[in-house]
Amino acid sequence: MIKKTRNEIESIAKSYITKHFLFKFDDENITFRTDLFQSGLIDSFGLVELIIFIESTFQISISNEELVSSSMSSLHEIVTMIEEKLKNACK
Repeated sequence: MIKKTRNEIESIAKSYITKHFLFKFDDENITFRTDLFQSGLIDSFGLVELIIFIESTFQISISNEELVSSSMSSLHEIVTMIEEKLKNACK
């Protein structure tokens, strides 16, 4: 099982999103709590790519319910979801 700190998870996810979707988090326009989908930064195809990355990198599964919930809306929510899944997997 993969063990990562919140900071490590955030760094990995942020790096992927920044490189793959070609924008930077700047704490003014695009923050860790910016809704990546409502703002148009990531579309449905991007969501699929992001899910594949998360599942393969962290060896977790994302349910259909999680896809339509707010757990995938911002970097903050994505990191929180990954962190919780990794903690639960270690129990």
